[in-house]
This record gives sequence, structure tokens and C-alpha cells, in this order.
Amino acid sequence: MFNFNSWRHKSLLYFKIVTFSPISQNPLPLSLYFCTNTSHSTSFAVSYLIHNFGFSPLFANKLCSTYSVKFKTNQNPDLVLTFFRNHGFSDSQLRDTIAKAPWLLTCDPIKRVLPKFQFFLSKGASNSDIVNLVSMNPMVLCSSLENQIVPTYELVYRFLKSHKDTIACVNHNSTFFGDRRVASNIRLLTENGVADSNIARMLKTHCRTLQTRDMLKLVEELKDLGFNPSKATFGVALNAKTTVPEARWKEKVDTLKKWGWSDEDVLVAFRTQPYCMLVSIDKINLVMNFWINQLGWDAMALVKGSSVFLLSLEKRIIPRAQVVQYLLKKGLRKKTASMIYPFVMSDKLFLDMFIKRFEESSYLLKLYEEKLNLAYTTDKTCLSNGVGLIKMFWKHLEGSLIVLTSIDKINLVMNFWVNELGWDAMALVKGSAILLLSLEKRIIPRAQVVQYLLKKGLRKTNASLICPFIVSEKMFLEMFIKRFEESSYLLKLYGKNSILLRPGTKLACHD
Repeated sequence: MFNFNSWRHKSLLYFKIVTFSPISQNPLPLSLYFCTNTSHSTSFAVSYLIHNFGFSPLFANKLCSTYSVKFKTNQNPDLVLTFFRNHGFSDSQLRDTIAKAPWLLTCDPIKRVLPKFQFFLSKGASNSDIVNLVSMNPMVLCSSLENQIVPTYELVYRFLKSHKDTIACVNHNSTFFGDRRVASNIRLLTENGVADSNIARMLKTHCRTLQTRDMLKLVEELKDLGFNPSKATFGVALNAKTTVPEARWKEKVDTLKKWGWSDEDVLVAFRTQPYCMLVSIDKINLVMNFWINQLGWDAMALVKGSSVFLLSLEKRIIPRAQVVQYLLKKGLRKKTASMIYPFVMSDKLFLDMFIKRFEESSYLLKLYEEKLNLAYTTDKTCLSNGVGLIKMFWKHLEGSLIVLTSIDKINLVMNFWVNELGWDAMALVKGSAILLLSLEKRIIPRAQVVQYLLKKGLRKTNASLICPFIVSEKMFLEMFIKRFEESSYLLKLYGKNSILLRPGTKLACHD
């Protein structure tokens, strides 16, 4: 626990004098200075941060310099800390808050902070809601209550029509109140015919979409592509365009074109199911490879059936494909029938239409369940390599990045790492960044090289398994290929495996 009150009876800790820049002509709104501009006031503030919060001297100096924090006594900072503690802030939350906004120590909390807390409480927010909001983004306390917080809150409430939903929205998007683009973007969408229900959906699920800088440009682009602003797909398309960087978007388009699609085909797929462009390149390749090379089906069927890319390869696509393929082979389903319909319907409807109605229902059900059970068995195998594995992933990597990794991708990487290579899944706990790498372009090619080196005793068995995958291409070649006598063979091995999933290459999918 941090000692917030022991400063009073202890002598001032004096650190090396640092030269600070003059106070900015435009200080932060909450920086209410109550001392003169002296090096003594700065050193006192630095020492206070070190002593009360455990910050390093370097970090404390940086905070005071960056935010022009100066005070000569502990009276006001102690008052601020007491205020926040009385409103439910824990020591760790206070530490996080002050690390992001040290200027709070110089403000008058009764005048500057309390009215904002009272406003949120009046709308039904709990103390924990307020603590979470401020801990995530203390800058909300820098926003004007009358000019920013109240108008933004009322604007969001207009669409969500519920204080509970509005509080939840702002709590998950704490930068809303300090971002003037939110109001202007919502106004722009309304003027362009976007339905209130669409905006409400964006506020609930894709809030960051409303903070984009180029809203007008995106709206015009989507309208030119044929999206109707009054339809729900417009909001989904807008989210896709704001989520995927332009360079990454081009990579996905190029990937689809390698499988035979044209630029127009990509646009049709996007118009049909905008979420398809949020699917990873790995997932696109895996679905295309299975659809074309394993099943022998036409890639063009997926143009207007791009929803298939959103489905689980192992739990939906592969099991159902086995049934459909059998029916086609036996002449029990017309070749001209939709190839997409069997994959997008509910489980119950699929069983009724594609299994139970046929005489071979027992065999079809067995075929279907074998593939389905295999998928769930793989899940358990991958996730049971150590109690709390996923929790440990969260500890060593920002949660948001793991959330962006699909379950299919996690399963595929874990299956390759554990079952194909025979390596320990626990190595991925502190090396969970590997889950973000391309399986085909990075993990598989490099793994073949590392595996060879281990087998030949050219790399120690206790050496890091993670390092070879996260180093740059140039460094990997220098460290793991060129320095060995077998460099020619290793380079050939590496090059051979780097083209594993190009169009026309088959990949085994638990057949």
C-alpha cells in the first residue's frame, strides 16, 4: 500500500537538480498553480511523486516536466488524494490515474472534479462506474462539464434512450468526452440519411467508428460503392473501413485476387457481407484453400457468399462440407443448388434438411459428428496445456490484441506448435505475440529451420523457442541460416515452406 500521509513528518528527499522548460503559455485546464515557478517547487513535486507513488526518479521528472507540475507543500496533493480515496479509488487506481494525469494534484477537487462526479451519479452511474471511467482516461476530468460532458452525454442518450446503456457506452469509450469529432460525426451521419437505429448500434458495438477523422470521405466512398445509409450494412461497412488500415485492406484484396477474384468480385463480397474484410488474411487463405483445393469447389461461389469467411472452419465449414460433398457425390443434391446455403443456416435446419431427411441419415450424422467432435477435441487439446493458460496470455500481452486473434487462428497455431512440432505450449505464454504472426508466411517456414537445427544439435534445446519467430527477416537469415555450413540446405528448406499455402497447394484439414 502506498503511504499518502507520511510525507508530513519526513524530510524532503532531494534529487539531482534538473533544468526544466518554462511554463507553457497554454497550460492544461486543470493545472491550477498555487506556487511560484521555482526549481524548488519542481523538485518537491518530483520527490512527492517518488515517495508517495513509487515512481522512478526519471519517470517522476518526466511527468513534472511534461505537465508543468509544481507545488511547494503537500497540502493540496494530500487533499486531492483524500478526495479520490473517499470516492472509492484504490491505491493502485490512484497510482494509475496520477501517472496519466499528475496535474490533478494541483487542482481544487471540490470545484473541478466533484461536479462531474455528481453529474454521472445523477444519471445512474455507480461509484465503480466513475472510478473505471476516470482510471481509464483521467482526461475526462479536463473536459468542460457544460460544454463537452453534458452535451456529449445527452447526444448519446438521444440514440440509446437509456441511462444504463449510455453509462456503459461512455465507460467503454472514455475518450468520448474529450473528442469533439464524436458530435460532428454523428451530425454528419444523420445529415447523410443514416438511420438512428444504425447510429445506436454503432454506439453500442463500434464506438470508435464515430471518432474517425475522415468521416465525410468514408461516407461518400461507401455511397459510391452502393451502400444505402439507411440500411444496417452501412454501419457495418463503416466499421470495417475504419478498423482495417488502408495498407492492410490492400493486402486482403491482393490475397483474394490470388485465389482468382477480381477487384469487382471483392467489392461484391464486401457489399454482400462487409464483415468479410475484418477476417484475417490467414483465415481467408485457410478457407479458400479448403474450399478450392480440398473440396474442388468454385471460388466464385464465395463472392456472393462471403459470410462463409466469418464461420469457424473447424466447427462449421469442414463438418458441413463433408455432408454436402457426400450428397453431391451420390446425386442426392443437385450440382446447381446453392453451395452457400448449407453453411449459413442454423444447426437445427441443417440437420433437418441435409441429414435427417435422407435414408443414409445414420451415416451422414456419423460423418458430420466425427468432424464436429474433432474440432471440439482440438479445442480442448490446445487449451488444456496448463491450467489458466489463457489467463496467462492476458497477463503477458495486451488483452485487445488477443481478442483480435480468432479462435480458428489460436487453434491452428497451437495445433501446429504442440501436435506437429511437439513443442511445449507453455512457451507461448510469454511469447503470445506469435499468435499475431502469419502461420503460413512466418511460423511454419521458420519452425522448419529451427526444428532442423534442434534435431542436428546446432541449437541448444534450452534456447528460446520464441526469438526465431519475432526477429526481423534479415536477422533470422543471419542468425539461423547463413552462419551454418548447411546454409544452402536451410535456405532451400526455408524457401520451400514459405510457399505452403499459395493457390493450388493442398493443406490437410483433419481428413
